Amino acid sequence: MFATKENPIALPTSPVLRASRRPQYPRWSEQDITDLQTPGNSALDRGSALAWLGHRNVLSEFLKTRHDTALIVEDDVDWDTQLRSKQIPQTAYAIRELLGSHGNGYYGSLETWDIIWLGHCGDFFNAARGSDIPVIKSFIDSAMPKLEELHPWTRDFLKEIGAVKDQQRLVHNSVQPLCTFAYAITRPAAERVLNELAAREPLRNLGNPCKAYDVRLLESCRDEGLKCITVNPELFHHSDLGSEIAQVTDNLGSTQPSSVQKDMTELPTTNIRCSARSGKWQEIRDSITDSSIDAESLVKELAELSSECYVDDFLPHDLA
Repeated sequence: MFATKENPIALPTSPVLRASRRPQYPRWSEQDITDLQTPGNSALDRGSALAWLGHRNVLSEFLKTRHDTALIVEDDVDWDTQLRSKQIPQTAYAIRELLGSHGNGYYGSLETWDIIWLGHCGDFFNAARGSDIPVIKSFIDSAMPKLEELHPWTRDFLKEIGAVKDQQRLVHNSVQPLCTFAYAITRPAAERVLNELAAREPLRNLGNPCKAYDVRLLESCRDEGLKCITVNPELFHHSDLGSEIAQVTDNLGSTQPSSVQKDMTELPTTNIRCSARSGKWQEIRDSITDSSIDAESLVKELAELSSECYVDDFLPHDLA
C-alpha cells in the first residue's frame, strides 16, 4: 500500500518490511496550511506545506500504534526488486556494524539511532569533510547499478570520497541528506519531530528560510541532536511513474516535489537497477490468468532468481 506525498505511509521496520498501516487521510484546509506557515514571511509554498502536513500526519498515526519504529515511505518512490531479499538485510547488518550495536533492534539498539535515511536525493559531502565522519561502513550490493550507471552526481561523489568499486554501498553518520523519500524513525524521535522540531515552519529571517519538511529534518539531524544515519547511495528514489493514491483520491493539493527537491528528481528511478514499479511488472502479472497462482509472488520470485531484470532499466547515461 502507498500514500501520497501529502500522506506518506508508515511501515514497522523489520527484516521483511511487514504490512503497512494506512493512515487516515485528512482533507487539508487553507487554515491548516496557514497554521503551519510563519506569519508574514513564510517560505513554504502550498505543495511544500501539504507535504509537511502529510509527514506530520503519518508520524501522529505511527504514535497511535505500539510499534517502536516505523519506515515512512512516500508513495511516488521506486526501489529494487531485491530490496526485501538482499538489500535490507545487508544494509541492516552494515548499520549494526557502524553503530557497534547488535542489540535487540534490527538496525541496532534503539538508543543508538533516531533516523535512518534509506531514501533521499543525495547526502553529498567533499572528501575533506568526510574526514569528520568517524566511521564509514561499506558493502557490495549486487542489486545496485554499477558505478558508471549511477546518476552523474552520485557517481562523482562516490569517486571523490574514494568509493571506486562497482556496486559499493555505504552507511555513515548523516551530513546533509535531502528529500524524505523513505526514512526509518524511532518512537522518541517521532515524538520530538512532531511536537518540537517540525511542529510548524520555524521563524526565520528571509536570508535563512526553511522551505520544506525535508530541510527541517536535515536541520534536526545536523543542529538539533538527532542521531541520523544515511544509506549512500539511497535504496529508495523518487519515480516519475507517479502517485498511486493520487490517482484514486480527491485532489488534496499539489503533489509536485518541493523546489528543493525538483531538480534532483527529473530522471525516473535514479540509482535503482531493477525497478519494482516498472509498467512491465503489471504486464507480467496480468498475463497470469490461472487464479490458483499467486502472480505477485511468482514474478518477484522469478526476478530474484534471475541475474537479469524483468523490467525496463532506466540508466542515467541512456537519458543524458
